[in-house]
Amino acid sequence: MVPSPAADHAAALLGAQEVDRTKLLGRHRAAATGKRPHGRLLPQVIPEFKRILEVEVTDEHVWGLLLALSVSSKKIVPASLEVLWPGLEAGSKLLGLTPVSERGDGGVQAGCGGGVRLGVFRSKLEFLEVAKELVHPFDGPTFAGDELLLAVFNQLTQGVKAIREKRNTFMRWYRKVAKDLQKQEDKYHCALPKSKQSVCAGKRFLLLQQMAKDAGYPDTGLAAAGFQGVKLTGMAEATGAFPEAERPPVMSEKDVMKAAKWSRRAAMGKCVSSGDAAADKELWENTVLERDKGWLSGPFSEEELSSRLGPLWTASSRFPVRQGDKLRCIDNLSGSFVNAAFGSSEKLDLGGIDQLAGLVKALIGGVLDNRDVVLTLSTGVVLRGVLHCSFSIQEARDICGRTLGLESAYRQLFTASCSAWASVIVVFCPESGKPELFCLEALPFGATAAVYGFNRMARAIWFIGVTMLGLLWTIFYDDFPHVDHVVSSSESHQSSLELLELLGWSVTKSAKKDKPMAKSFVVLGVVFDLSSSAAGYFEVLNKPDRIEAICETVRRFREARTFSPHEAASLRGRFQFAEAQLFARMSLLALRPISERAHSQALSFITDEIDSAFSWVCEVLCSAVPRRVVCVGSLPPLLVLTDGACEGVCFELVTCGGVMFDPVDGALEFFGFEVEPRILSEWTRDGPRQTIRQAELYPVLTAKRFWANRMRYRRIFFFIDNDSARDALIKCGSTFVHSRAILKACADCESLCCTYPWYARVASESNLGDDPSRLDFKVFESFPRACQVHPVQPCSLEV
Repeated sequence: MVPSPAADHAAALLGAQEVDRTKLLGRHRAAATGKRPHGRLLPQVIPEFKRILEVEVTDEHVWGLLLALSVSSKKIVPASLEVLWPGLEAGSKLLGLTPVSERGDGGVQAGCGGGVRLGVFRSKLEFLEVAKELVHPFDGPTFAGDELLLAVFNQLTQGVKAIREKRNTFMRWYRKVAKDLQKQEDKYHCALPKSKQSVCAGKRFLLLQQMAKDAGYPDTGLAAAGFQGVKLTGMAEATGAFPEAERPPVMSEKDVMKAAKWSRRAAMGKCVSSGDAAADKELWENTVLERDKGWLSGPFSEEELSSRLGPLWTASSRFPVRQGDKLRCIDNLSGSFVNAAFGSSEKLDLGGIDQLAGLVKALIGGVLDNRDVVLTLSTGVVLRGVLHCSFSIQEARDICGRTLGLESAYRQLFTASCSAWASVIVVFCPESGKPELFCLEALPFGATAAVYGFNRMARAIWFIGVTMLGLLWTIFYDDFPHVDHVVSSSESHQSSLELLELLGWSVTKSAKKDKPMAKSFVVLGVVFDLSSSAAGYFEVLNKPDRIEAICETVRRFREARTFSPHEAASLRGRFQFAEAQLFARMSLLALRPISERAHSQALSFITDEIDSAFSWVCEVLCSAVPRRVVCVGSLPPLLVLTDGACEGVCFELVTCGGVMFDPVDGALEFFGFEVEPRILSEWTRDGPRQTIRQAELYPVLTAKRFWANRMRYRRIFFFIDNDSARDALIKCGSTFVHSRAILKACADCESLCCTYPWYARVASESNLGDDPSRLDFKVFESFPRACQVHPVQPCSLEV
């Protein structure tokens, strides 16, 4: 399975049996390219315990004390227990008890003793020493894919000339193979129905299968799938090329057919003008154009279709979606229940932006300043070599890229003849004012099966390009983002075109997409700026047009003073994608009122809270700097440990503390203070006396503000012992209004200073920030260079 090594190793790191391996791999890829993944799917950077103890206790009195300890809140072993039973280490945490009777020793009562499992914490100084040796997740393995990393390694160590000769040999051999297979290819093409022949004309499916076999690709059914077409219903064939993930059909084909009579009545009854005459006209013109190209057949009457397909055919409505200056025709196969009758045993794992960023990072960062080439595979295996003599270090890091797009990609494959009953679409004709019926011949946009069917072919082409031609490209649906060294980019570009041409796939020739390799290129509305790659870093930013479009959408909503749930859901999705290219995580904070509207039922007017969210969304997107991915020469990460405490009868004494260690100059600074009454009054204004949530977040904000100059463009580990506060910082969201104010200020600091924070867990017993949070500074007497600092608290934290 192509992606499984990375997923398996990631799962092993986590130590979990049941885990979404595709999601875990995505988290690792995001972390490796400067993005902070949500959730707790990734393992802790430092294990909670230094070691685990297994102790046998046979004393009934001690066992009784342990039973009482097991139901306490902290479960920390007191010194008195160690005195009674020396094996029970004081200060350790009770993890579990196993009574003797539960182990099968018959006749012995559980109260007499058993096994004790203890977790021993690191001391605060031990934890600091371990933290100093950590590699920041942004500097770890890229998880770009082992096939790609091997291709990068080969190019760096073998040189451009060797890769060129490899590609020339490949093309000469497979042109000969294509010639030998051509008669057989033609035979299969001629056996297809006339309506299908035009869709896949020129495709060499037998050649693709032969290349895949020679490359060691696991899918042995490519040629059969190409000549049989894509079934729109039923279970998709397992390929072995994607991670296993069982997703059976929700409905059977029989159930969909039974519902066909009334579902197509409903589809045809709802097939009316969209209210936009220009869109209706363009939709109809595009439909006629598709018919002329052979992607559709028709129009037909209901009687003609019943005669051709039988009485149980379904009808799916076609509607327009405007994407920039282009109108896309979408066929709603969900509305006709066709998609509900499709299932698969695999999950598509499309790497997208993160995989491409990981590839670029590996290409730049794989070359060390001493000309060593070092790349770490997902399995932990380290590839080591020496940069080829034909490269200078600067040339090896000087890269460029482009996005190769397939022309009408889905329309280059056809639907299976056995799915003809599920391939009827209904489209509004503005000329007659009536619905018209057509049959899909090529794959539609809107069918789940089409997504799987197309990606099955595309993944195979990608794999062949990487393993046999050494192409440094990724794939995301119909786009092949492609990078290479500047010195070899034109040859690499030509090789990718020759491969697709040999296999019979059409590449877009539009001026907008057919561009040469360049130092800056666009992928999925995201700009990759490689102009500083030779200096060891690159930048990722949103395409200006995308930001302008979001701000223009917001402006229209404000003018109309209405904002429907559907519009809210759409805007939220667009902002979340754009936000992924920024330094700070702000979506949950900025989008909270927008998300609430998306889940509401009838509200449509714009509230003050939504209007404020609009302002912040536009401000964040317009002012954000590009996300910089440092590949070479990043400084060791800063270490920051923080804590908060609430004490007193009414929790009136709220204190905070923090410690910062900078391995660059060895500086160790710390602070501890009582929260100002004016700040505390804001937190308690609405009634709650317990303010531990805010007390745990506040020192993080204080640290970000006070040590901002040190943090600029730096990797940082924030160690926090409160899981609620850590989760809030990771997702940048909270249900508590005063916590949200602190999180917003933290996000602003992160964006302004362009920092790379990682919020990690530390046990309270190991947290060096615990002492100063209680205004106890004695622990720092053992650090000769420790320096107490005194941050100034703000007048207010309210937004």
